[in-house]
Amino acid sequence: RDNAGNIIDFVAYTSGDVVDWSKIWPEAVAYHQWSPSDIGITWAFDWSSGRAGRSFGRDVYSLDTDNIDVARDDFKVFTNPTKGRANDDTPPGAVTAIVAAPWALDGEIRLVWTAVGDDGYRSALDGLYAIAHSTYSLSWSTAGASVWVSTNGAAPGRNVSRVISGLEPAVTYYFRIWAYDEVGNISAMSVGATTWAQDLPPAVPSAFAIYRSSLSSVDLVWAHPVQSIDDIWKYVLYSTAAGAAPAETDIVAQILHPGTTAPLDIDESATYYFFIRTLDSLPTVLASGLLGPVTSYPLLTEPSPPLNFAGTAVSSASIKWTWTQASSALDGYKIFTGTGGLVAQIIGPATYWLQSGLAVNATYSAYAVAYNSVGDSPPSTLATLATLARQPANPYFVEVIHDAVSIIFDKNGNPADTRYGLSYSDDDFTSSITTAAAFADEHLSNRFDITGLRHSTTYWFRLWAYNSRELTSVYTTVSTRTLSGSDYVVISQFASKGPSGSGDEFVEIYNAGSTDVNIGG
Repeated sequence: RDNAGNIIDFVAYTSGDVVDWSKIWPEAVAYHQWSPSDIGITWAFDWSSGRAGRSFGRDVYSLDTDNIDVARDDFKVFTNPTKGRANDDTPPGAVTAIVAAPWALDGEIRLVWTAVGDDGYRSALDGLYAIAHSTYSLSWSTAGASVWVSTNGAAPGRNVSRVISGLEPAVTYYFRIWAYDEVGNISAMSVGATTWAQDLPPAVPSAFAIYRSSLSSVDLVWAHPVQSIDDIWKYVLYSTAAGAAPAETDIVAQILHPGTTAPLDIDESATYYFFIRTLDSLPTVLASGLLGPVTSYPLLTEPSPPLNFAGTAVSSASIKWTWTQASSALDGYKIFTGTGGLVAQIIGPATYWLQSGLAVNATYSAYAVAYNSVGDSPPSTLATLATLARQPANPYFVEVIHDAVSIIFDKNGNPADTRYGLSYSDDDFTSSITTAAAFADEHLSNRFDITGLRHSTTYWFRLWAYNSRELTSVYTTVSTRTLSGSDYVVISQFASKGPSGSGDEFVEIYNAGSTDVNIGG
């Protein structure tokens, strides 16, 4: 009863049967209890545990509100009759100190605040903290709370913390906190706290691999990083020729998240080294480290044939075969005779082969193929040429007169069909040169007779041998001086001019020189 003797507290007892509240409410009103706005309300707070509960009279279903200073005008229901405690109508204190900071992982912020108490700041709060956050300032209310933290009896003044995750990295967030006690009383809104969510460089992708999709294309594939997958913007792919760390100029593709495949065209004969990295989202666009390389090697097929195959006669016993390398995907070259006989196999890249031990002034044909582990290339073009002839050896003069000479030389092992050439000069081949025998003259003997020379003149003579392709050997050079005009007479005619029966014989002689010649013996 109150001081006036009025009954102000009403307790309804039940033995466990279903309560018909429509009959109880009118009875309670007679004892100065507030009735609900809807007489059909079929529930009430069960205080069987003896805990202090929230005043029902202050509930939204009440016709009026309770006096905040007096625990009255409420309904208590006991399924097992016990004495109830005083109502708890005092909310927890408001949080007045919050610190917010980016935390360990992408999209995380850690909040630290000073614990409040139950009934203001008097005792440990056994309830919840409701945390609301937003990326912009708004009209705050508990309806916006998305994180609930149990207080676990934290004493007032102690630090309480909570890591908020799943936020947008590098985005600024605003926070407010409310405290709830065990019966649902709500504190006033806390002071604000503001910071940005942690934004770490993204992790590298995983399972980076390469698959050839055709002769001239590959597919690069990868898996998303395990960490921070929601913060990925795109993947950047690089290609280098030597496997060194790539530069921005080496970018070959940029694939937006969540793509995990990049098709690329390549030169099947070249080697490529591919790298990948992750870029996270705006506004910071941080980059992960590099992953790679994965390597695309040339797809082996038969190499292309050597180009510009040709031969050069180096000596009378050797030929140098040359070509242009046409393919990089090869293991070496094979040289064949014109009839298909293998004469050489060269390992590794090369552009020539010297064939030796050949016959003098003999004709040879050859071609080349490139080879690798797959097989041989088509053949090159066929080249035909002859070794050089040997130079004439040991020349000497067998006759020298005033206007002619005769020279004999050693053929030096040249075959019988070898042709020889000769030229002469009266100034040691400085400017005056006369060719007495060329390839077309088909001179095959080892003797030259040169006429029409001037008397009393020194001449130099060059002798050489031709091979079957008109290439000349090294020259052999000799010299001599023709005789003067006074050094000889010529017998021009024999005649018998004596009388019939006479034994006299006559010889007609004329002097071809310019001075007298004594022929008397």
